[in-house]
Amino acid sequence: MLQSQQTSNIGARLHVGNSGVLLSRFLIAALIPIVAPIGAFCLPLDFAGITLYGFRYLVILSAIVLAFTSRLYVGERLSKKFLVFGFVWITYGVITCLWAPDLMAGIKEILSIILGVICALIMIHACQYDYQLDWLRTGWIIGFLFCACIGFYELLTNQHPFPTSVPSILGIRVAFCTFGNPNDFGAYLVLSFPILYWSLLHDRGARKALALCSILALPVLLIFTMARLSIAAFVLQLVCLLLLQKNPRVRLAYSGLFLGVGLVFILGTQWNDQYVGKFNSIGNELRTKGSARDRLNLYTNGLWFCYKSFGLGIGAGGYEILASRGETLNWTKMVNPHSLWIEMLSQYGVIPVILLVGWLISILGYLRKRRRGLANAESLLLYDVAIISIVGFVVVTNESSSAIDHPMIWAFLAVLAALVNKIELTRTFVTAPTVTNHVSS
Repeated sequence: MLQSQQTSNIGARLHVGNSGVLLSRFLIAALIPIVAPIGAFCLPLDFAGITLYGFRYLVILSAIVLAFTSRLYVGERLSKKFLVFGFVWITYGVITCLWAPDLMAGIKEILSIILGVICALIMIHACQYDYQLDWLRTGWIIGFLFCACIGFYELLTNQHPFPTSVPSILGIRVAFCTFGNPNDFGAYLVLSFPILYWSLLHDRGARKALALCSILALPVLLIFTMARLSIAAFVLQLVCLLLLQKNPRVRLAYSGLFLGVGLVFILGTQWNDQYVGKFNSIGNELRTKGSARDRLNLYTNGLWFCYKSFGLGIGAGGYEILASRGETLNWTKMVNPHSLWIEMLSQYGVIPVILLVGWLISILGYLRKRRRGLANAESLLLYDVAIISIVGFVVVTNESSSAIDHPMIWAFLAVLAALVNKIELTRTFVTAPTVTNHVSS
């Protein structure tokens, strides 16, 4: 009975041809995590004032492939909630274009949101089974190692192969990678940690070894981004992992591991003394002028925009436009909000923010309820990965100058939605079918 129900569910949820199964799953699950961190440097093309690049090409191509090879699958309850949030945000964002300060800027930003939500939809569709998640982790590791190689090249040579947006600190050794800004690179490192940790404990052979090397490299690179929020987020992730462990021996082992990570940070600060100075200067920056004070002013301006618009938002793409005109509560030399939450709240009002926060809280509530008494190690691992993913995401989305336009943020949200969907699917399917079963069917 259980086997027949499982077969029926599979037939109802997934109907793809032989070539469609392999091609679409590989494109989505493996290539998107590789292309996303490269961002706008991958095959950029300006078309009618809108910039297209590798991540956007791939999302569009993947959507077309799935449209011709699959029946639409929108996931289980939690992933459906994310898609509803995305639909509401897009719809309301289009409405805000009516009063947005710059219509073209609003259209560009709405396009970023549309492609991001589509990315989540196709990732949910493509990552229902274990072998598809294997491809996802493989793709993310390849993308991480590519970025790590560039980061170490920058540290060793003090040369930056990709354009950077922070020329004032090029005199010291800072890792930018492909992101143009060290804060964005730091955010990417933190968002990568849960997936690397997942691969380290789940995979075997070469993929496990590569995940271990990546995790060892991560704190070293993180130090040399000097991204303070990202470092704080990484520490929070480690603390959460420690608290989530039920076995005292495992907790002791994790404590030793985290002490080793702390030692890496200490040794790294001996080489990069600017890192220590930047942390020690937070209090002084808040009292006078500096990065911390500028961020506080940016956040205050965003809240003021929301208040000024009666909670409806100033319109899609409006923050940077009004800030560049000087129409803010507090003047700052930076014109981007530097926070996803402030960016959403100021431009789109309270509704999308409430929906996104509600989705994240509903995930944590679901995981907390289901995790109690759970003994299966594989299921516990998925739960822990999802939890530390949310912890890191909430913090590091305050790093990027404009998170809405960043493909890294959308790729991560797509992976999180797919991961949560897989957690819910484990209650439906006993075992996932193999690639051979799909092709033969």
